[in-house]
Amino acid sequence: MLNHNKRSITLDTKTVKGKQVLDTLIKQCDVLVENFAPGALDRMGITWAHIQKLNPRMIVASVKGFGPANTRTARSTRTSPSAPAARRRRPASTTARRW
Repeated sequence: MLNHNKRSITLDTKTVKGKQVLDTLIKQCDVLVENFAPGALDRMGITWAHIQKLNPRMIVASVKGFGPANTRTARSTRTSPSAPAARRRRPASTTARRW
């Protein structure tokens, strides 16, 4: 049941059209889940005040791979998109690397 009934899109929020689509989605949706670096939404112009103006009931969930205080830029094998495929190719005796 992983990702059951999940819908995803990709937006270029640096374009006017991308921002318009995001504003429309904010007005219609209940939850916004983002995984940008801290402050990235603000730099895009999608501030908390802007979100609340469009949809006062919006819930914003911020998901980070390493946490906001960690400066590491490399991806963990657990957060990498190719992690499941990498685990399948590993020999059974090899344990997963822990950071």
